[in-house]
Formats: sequence, structure tokens, C-alpha cells
Amino acid sequence: MKTTIIREGETLGMLSARLGVPGCMILRANGLFSEAWLLPGRHIDVPDADYCAQAQAPCPVQALLEPAMS
Repeated sequence: MKTTIIREGETLGMLSARLGVPGCMILRANGLFSEAWLLPGRHIDVPDADYCAQAQAPCPVQALLEPAMS
């Protein structure tokens, strides 16, 4: 897995387009649940195309969609 640095003013959508990787994969590869943690200058991992199939970490998108436990 390669890494990149988040640019000033870059959003998850912009990062996704620049890297050619879905935003949810970027979040998952970096253990993030929100793009709020994508701060300028931060080094992040860029996942490979098959990352989600091999990942041991939970998918942040799925975690947000699951109902809260009572």
C-alpha cells in the first residue's frame, strides 16, 4: 500500500478522484469514520483495488448504517 499527503482544501471526494479509489476505501484503510480527520498535511494510506475484500478492519460505511444497540 502506498501513501499520500492530503492537500490544503482537499475533500474526501477530491482525494478519491485524484487517487482513483472510492472514498469509503480510503476511510477504511486509515481506520477513519469521517472525512473530518482528513487534515491538510496528514499522511494517509492509499488502498489497493482489492483492499476491502482482504481487510480485517470493519467497514466504516457499514458501521454507520447499522442500527444502534439498545
